[in-house]
Amino acid sequence: MSESKLRDRSTSFAVPIVDLVMKTRFITAIFSAFICLSFLLSFCGCGGGITRYSGVSLKRLEYSSVKYNGGFTREYVFDFESNTVKTRGYIPGQSDIPDYEMIASFTDDEETELIDRLYSYGLFEIKNDYPSPAGIIDGGGWSLTVEYSDGTVKESTGSNNSPKSVFKKCANAFYDICGEGVVAGVTQK
Repeated sequence: MSESKLRDRSTSFAVPIVDLVMKTRFITAIFSAFICLSFLLSFCGCGGGITRYSGVSLKRLEYSSVKYNGGFTREYVFDFESNTVKTRGYIPGQSDIPDYEMIASFTDDEETELIDRLYSYGLFEIKNDYPSPAGIIDGGGWSLTVEYSDGTVKESTGSNNSPKSVFKKCANAFYDICGEGVVAGVTQK
């Protein structure tokens, strides 16, 4: 075989190998960039992930809503010691206010997930008071009480006003535990 044919054959094998090496390096670079971006998004919290709650453990969470003019009242109690959710509804002033009815129970893992989500969505950091922006006081409103295991209590109330974006996110977390949005309506999943 002539020297020129040998050179052509060695070149024809080298081109595919060089192409393969270049493609492998390109794919590796893309994969590395993806891994770095994923890490950065999760590290800085930009990925929309859930942050683990590491504060004082919760003992109880109560939420109450009152329809306008002092109307129908709905109360929810999340008991983190017995891992139960209870509710009752009544009209203030009625002589026989019903007992709480248990509507759900949950595991310790579900409790942890719920608390982590509520924390991540900002429920434990809402303001103490959400007064009516128009000054309308019609008897309607809501109240939230979070009782911690060390005895401290966080209370927040609102009248025709609420932290809407926080409540909207938290409603999905509550729905996943007890089938009700508690603080806001939930679009059926």
